[in-house]
Amino acid sequence: MAPKENVDIAKERKSCSFDKRELTWLLDGGRDASERRKRMEEYILSQPGMYEGIGAYDFLSHEDRYTKSIEKGAKMLQLCLKADEVLGDGYQYEAMRMFNFPTLSGAVIPDGNPFNLHFVMFLTTLTEFAKMAPEENVDIAKERKSCSFDKRELTWLLDGGRDASERRKRMEEYILSQPGMYEGIGAYDFLSHEDRYTKSIEKGAKMLQLCLKADEVLGDGYQYEAMRMFNFPTLSGAVIPDGNPFNLHFVMFLTTLTGQGTLEQQTEWLGRAWNCEIIGTYAQTEIGHGTFLRGLETKAEYDPTTEEFVFNTPRLSATKWWPGSLGKTANYAIVPAHLYIHGVNYGMHTFIVQLRREEDHTSMPGITIGEIGPKYGMNSNDNGFLHLKNVRVPRKNMMMKHAQVLPDGTYVKPQNAKLSYGTMIFVRVVISQEVVMQLQKAVTIAVRYSAVRRQSKIEPEEAEVQVIDFVTQQFKLFPAIASVFAIHFAAAALWDDYLEVTASMGDGNLDRLPEVLFS
Repeated sequence: MAPKENVDIAKERKSCSFDKRELTWLLDGGRDASERRKRMEEYILSQPGMYEGIGAYDFLSHEDRYTKSIEKGAKMLQLCLKADEVLGDGYQYEAMRMFNFPTLSGAVIPDGNPFNLHFVMFLTTLTEFAKMAPEENVDIAKERKSCSFDKRELTWLLDGGRDASERRKRMEEYILSQPGMYEGIGAYDFLSHEDRYTKSIEKGAKMLQLCLKADEVLGDGYQYEAMRMFNFPTLSGAVIPDGNPFNLHFVMFLTTLTGQGTLEQQTEWLGRAWNCEIIGTYAQTEIGHGTFLRGLETKAEYDPTTEEFVFNTPRLSATKWWPGSLGKTANYAIVPAHLYIHGVNYGMHTFIVQLRREEDHTSMPGITIGEIGPKYGMNSNDNGFLHLKNVRVPRKNMMMKHAQVLPDGTYVKPQNAKLSYGTMIFVRVVISQEVVMQLQKAVTIAVRYSAVRRQSKIEPEEAEVQVIDFVTQQFKLFPAIASVFAIHFAAAALWDDYLEVTASMGDGNLDRLPEVLFS
């Protein structure tokens, strides 16, 4: 357990150059106001069940979270309404104010007070319900009719040609027409963390089967396009809206096997991985470091007597933290670690480490593994943690396409030390394309909403103005729209460069390697 007061916090507090009490009184509106606030907080928080600590709601389902908030909110409301009776005149007003602001209320109901709008808006102003909008909003229809260019040609340009657009649409129709694939916006909103993950695994597995059969159903060449869409947040995002739990298996685990493994290693691992007989992830990020590879602390020490690497995460900061699919899904991982031979550090190398038994999915000896829990996003992806203690891995599990360790411990250097960065370079190129797709979604939502939302009258006899017609709104929207196109074509050019450079590297030409390393 951590000490009651962190030493760094204590040091900073002692070095404070002003009277903290006076600042508190200033912010509260006076010394008396501070005393009343503290008395009110003590009155509420001392009641049983009011304050339950940080994280009390984290693992609750949406329904349980709401039920708990209603119960606690009702109890807190009763206490607030009795504040004059318990604490003295004038306290009820202060109590109700604190009930509706996220200070005291936020400590009791950390994820939003369900009674807030009743007091803040309903009781303040009673309004009529807005009439339902027509099926096609008239403002959206007007904006679409006034378009000055051919929307189809722009679509073809972004897709890479008319044929590419037709193939994409056919692929989308094939997947989304299957029962249970597309469930509409908000289908995951009321699920618990566990149910969200389970549903995503089921739908992801079904979508994967459909993608692998795409050539058979739609014709030659469709499987490649299907697998690409499976791993990007376009079609996949419509089916699994909160992150694909198989994404790292295909984007990083398989990529490492292909780019860093020898032909023998690929023969052993690639087929099983492609058929999902095993599921892998990429466990690089640690609590202490992520992209700063030299700072990673995981060690792989070679034991020539058994021809094995002995893996350890020697301290808490070395624990692998955040890799997707690590928490529950994967039974293998590509693990970057510092290679030690006879006490000499040969730098960062990658290894295949078995995490869980294939028979029953239980953890292998020396491995402590689990899920890190709910996050702000991507909650269908089971990001996890991994601690290694004297975990033995066969020599053949080191990725040896570029660097090798011979049975006696002799180290064979790669042609270029940066070649081991290949997987992360690929992923960064892919991320540049994913960024475009996410920005496309965001800009589309913002533009459509700005077209249908009306706010304020300029002329008394005219209708309220569309938000998109405000110059200040255009200053926000139009640069974002332009950025989508700029990043789209930059990402496409980067992808072409990556393919050219990796092809030339396959022929032994490393002259253009810096282009992809530092793009």
